Amino acid sequence: MKRKQLIGILILVLVTATFMAYKWSFFQKQTLADPLWEEIHQQGSGITVSGTVISAKDKEFIIDVVREDAPTSRAPSLYFVGDTTKIWEKNKWQKLKKAPSVGTILMMYIPFRQEAAGIFIDKNYQYVFGKVDKWDNDSITIDKTTYNLQDVYLENKTTANKVGSFAILSLQNGKVQYAEIWPEEMSHIPTAVETAQKRWLEDGFRPKDIDIYWDEGWVVTGYQHPFKDQLNQSKRLFFTPDAKTIKARKDLLAFNELEMQIEFRGKVYAYFGLEELLDEADIEETKLEVAGENYLGEIYYYLENDLSNLYTRPAWNKKAFIVWKEVIGDVASSS
Repeated sequence: MKRKQLIGILILVLVTATFMAYKWSFFQKQTLADPLWEEIHQQGSGITVSGTVISAKDKEFIIDVVREDAPTSRAPSLYFVGDTTKIWEKNKWQKLKKAPSVGTILMMYIPFRQEAAGIFIDKNYQYVFGKVDKWDNDSITIDKTTYNLQDVYLENKTTANKVGSFAILSLQNGKVQYAEIWPEEMSHIPTAVETAQKRWLEDGFRPKDIDIYWDEGWVVTGYQHPFKDQLNQSKRLFFTPDAKTIKARKDLLAFNELEMQIEFRGKVYAYFGLEELLDEADIEETKLEVAGENYLGEIYYYLENDLSNLYTRPAWNKKAFIVWKEVIGDVASSS
């Protein structure tokens, strides 16, 4: 009897230990559901962005997100999967081989380049992406499948319930938790980006960063460097709404906001905080020539036959000019 009791106790201990090991494993899995970003941060200082993937091809993808870094003031922006890009899966960082799927909502760490260091996608959700066949306040039909929109947080980026728009849904256990509705024109973003890249490549220009915004058509800007810590060459193309035709193109002045420098005709100019009224500076406005503009649309001028200074008109005082003086030697070369 004592032997049977001992065996029973041993069995109970084993069962309890197994159960506790399972519970501990489950607990560990739950606690590690949030990625260990500190491991990714070791790749260098950078920023975290989040948004929705609206285009993906091979190792390039575009997400819509408002960025606070430079030179891109807003998105959609183009990002890349690099050799060191990792994705958080099965509670560890693993190598990512291709771009995330369209419709995916993600969080991403960028160590001051357009190649993502780490990407986190909440696997508790299933993501659905497609053209809208029909939708109202109660339901939406995408690719002939209808989803219930009652009690769903809906972000409508369109101006009307228009068929031909496209939607991105986040589902949990088959139920929509979050929905984004985009205007039909957004589907032309990949075409605009691919056309711009091809055109720039013909000119020998390979941008490391690209942003896109809407202004009665798509405006695509490519930057030689992803951040403004260097004199940054940039080019811009203006497309029709369907992205099939390039309406205009601009080569923008190389500009470095962090160091407050501009490059024009092989010379580097720096901002020294000078502001001069036209009459005080003995500047005749009629003799000012346009040097060009930067990616923010700010116009720069120079005097006839004199490249020692550049001038830009401050928004707060249209009767004055900010003066940019040419810098020589170490200051220019350090950029």
